[in-house]
Amino acid sequence: MPAFLGVPLRTYVIGTFVGIIPGSFVYASVGNGLGALFDAGKMPDLKVIFQPDILIPIVGLAVLSLIPIAYKRFKGGGN
Repeated sequence: MPAFLGVPLRTYVIGTFVGIIPGSFVYASVGNGLGALFDAGKMPDLKVIFQPDILIPIVGLAVLSLIPIAYKRFKGGGN
């Protein structure tokens, strides 16, 4: 779709790097933490969220989601 809209390759690559790769890393980290839990023979419950293998990627995802808001306020576009 970007090619049909005339998005330059450089813009597309930078947008992919900033927008997709960090989120993919977070999801893979959460999966890795759950995989380690299953390998240990345990079942996930709500307490598992507070283990560092799961909590740190979730916090990372929350921080990533706040970057556009912080950028908008920094650039003076906020109300």
